[in-house]
Amino acid sequence: MIGMMRRDVFRSSLLARLSMVAVLVMTALSVGATSAASATNVLEDGFETATAAQWTVSGSGAGNSGGLYMDCGAAHRGCGGAMIQQLGPGWNSVGRSVYVLRQIGHRCQLAGYAQRRLYGGQELRVNVEVIDPATWTYLGLATYSLLGPGSGRWERVSVIFYPTKPYEHIRFSVLGDAASHENMVNLDDVSVVCS
Repeated sequence: MIGMMRRDVFRSSLLARLSMVAVLVMTALSVGATSAASATNVLEDGFETATAAQWTVSGSGAGNSGGLYMDCGAAHRGCGGAMIQQLGPGWNSVGRSVYVLRQIGHRCQLAGYAQRRLYGGQELRVNVEVIDPATWTYLGLATYSLLGPGSGRWERVSVIFYPTKPYEHIRFSVLGDAASHENMVNLDDVSVVCS
């Protein structure tokens, strides 16, 4: 009789332990799935669609130019992209507004791919910027020195920011230099992802 009770206690103890392990495994899987699913793609723009019309080119200083293009040989993926150029002191940029109302206070990342266009030994700097359009202050700013020389290598550039308004302004800028080097960059595959 005592032996049967011990077996029953052992079985129920084993079942309880197995149930606990199953609950822990299911909890871990659901937490992982929730984390992966909670990332929100706010923007994905490869400059291929009508959203390209929302981008504007602006700059400061003489010698800036840029625009959007359709050239499958020049794009990171697909055929669309943007090119910005600054010759000498100043900067030139391509930017647009992004709707982030549901992401206010969340961690977001603006990212894109940049490619140095010209051969040369000088440093080529690109800013990745998120700007509060009401105050024109930075919510996020990162500066990258693109590797060279020459075209061909695409580099992922990004910055983290926390939205404070329903619309924020995103911008990629190429920075000029006093030596009047021709600083030219291709941009493509821009995204904003929040979690």
